[in-house]
Amino acid sequence: MLRYALLRTAMLVASIAGAALLAAAIAALGQPGALASASDFLGTMLAKVPDVFLFDVGQSSISGLTARIETGPAFLASLELLLFATPIAFIAGVPLGSALADPATRPFVAPVVQFAGSSPVFCGALLIGVVFARLWPAHSGEVPSLFAAIAAHDTNAFLEALRTIAPAGVTVGLAGAGAVALAWRNALETASGEPYRDGLRRLGLSDAEILRVYVARQALALALADLADIVLAIFAADAVAEWIFSWPGAGAAFIHAVALEDWAVAAVIVFVIAVIRAGADFAGPVAAHALLAEEIS
Repeated sequence: MLRYALLRTAMLVASIAGAALLAAAIAALGQPGALASASDFLGTMLAKVPDVFLFDVGQSSISGLTARIETGPAFLASLELLLFATPIAFIAGVPLGSALADPATRPFVAPVVQFAGSSPVFCGALLIGVVFARLWPAHSGEVPSLFAAIAAHDTNAFLEALRTIAPAGVTVGLAGAGAVALAWRNALETASGEPYRDGLRRLGLSDAEILRVYVARQALALALADLADIVLAIFAADAVAEWIFSWPGAGAAFIHAVALEDWAVAAVIVFVIAVIRAGADFAGPVAAHALLAEEIS
């Protein structure tokens, strides 16, 4: 277990270093004279690498604020949206994946899940978002904050914030549920197909006992191994939902930053999302390895 954890830690460090280089390259695009030659660009990029870890790669070319200050509120808005949407993705996705793995219910749910699996997540988010945008009236004025309402112990403000976040949050949750369902289906089918099941039946264990004690644990471990892909899918849906519903989050801010060539803001957003993805790619497989190691022991 220790050797595996060290290996994943080395991969995590390499991923974060790669994310820093990418963010530094993006930030260098907005520096005067950086594109004069390849050597100038490389020098500017390498000079920006330490600043990336401080989230201080320069000023926004639009607002004049530092990128760290400019992106702070956007990350908080995205965090609120993701906290609302992620439970929906798993609550809807796990039963859907279980139904897809069961031959008795597979014909009923297969079309939905196959659509989710055969198209990029942002396409599903776009379709769901367009439908919800017609069903829910658009929010006008400043977007209320869930965190502010909780801190103020204001029930009315909290309910209003939930009502406002619901269209975008449900869109992200349902779009992300497709990725969760596919990961859980694949995990269940792999775990259920292991040859040890016949031996356990001969020992007198029922299918329900085998599923609860052995298959569920192995399926959970296999699904955790895909955690990074699930996180990335939810982030992709989040960016689309923020754009559709004018949610002031990091996804919408990134789209605006790229469109307006505000490279300092874009660099910070890319780095944070890449680090979160790298963290999921570390935590998921390590947790999966620990579960399987515990089962073997």
